[in-house]
Amino acid sequence: MRVETMVKRTVFTLILAAALIPRAAAEHIPTVSDGGIEIQGRAIAVIDFGDFDSLVEITGRLEGGDLEFGYRAITLGGYYRLVENLKVGVFYRLQQGARHDDDWVDLMPGWEWVDSTSRTEHLFIADVSPRFHLDFLPGENWVLMVKSRYIINTYNGHQSVIVRPGLSYFLMVDREPFLT
Repeated sequence: MRVETMVKRTVFTLILAAALIPRAAAEHIPTVSDGGIEIQGRAIAVIDFGDFDSLVEITGRLEGGDLEFGYRAITLGGYYRLVENLKVGVFYRLQQGARHDDDWVDLMPGWEWVDSTSRTEHLFIADVSPRFHLDFLPGENWVLMVKSRYIINTYNGHQSVIVRPGLSYFLMVDREPFLT
């Protein structure tokens, strides 16, 4: 089987899987009861040192009727380019206010989230991000990235594997990326 055919089938399978995965597993998570508003933002600074990119990310979420800070985190680390289309990264994240399934408790007669806004957690993250140029798609400037992360949370011992495919189109001007 040709590599181009395999890439086409892989892209089709990933897009189909993303569209059909049921959300039923998340139904046990409640909505915010007081106010119903959550506003989240993040700022990222990346410094390019050739094959190495250092990264600092600050994330915060305002929650509830008073819009007080619930979740907040700072992530430090970097990516290293192993080959042209593959970056690997290692990160450390310090966070407060993260919610976990263990924080959803039955108080008889109802369920409630445990307040985790002052709980500090340390996470270690390994990242592998391969990219594939999909020149068979119209426009020829399409890139598929499959961000794969392994996360260890030292607070509760949870280990997570997250695979997040992303499809990007690059608008090129004078042979340089102008807009994504």
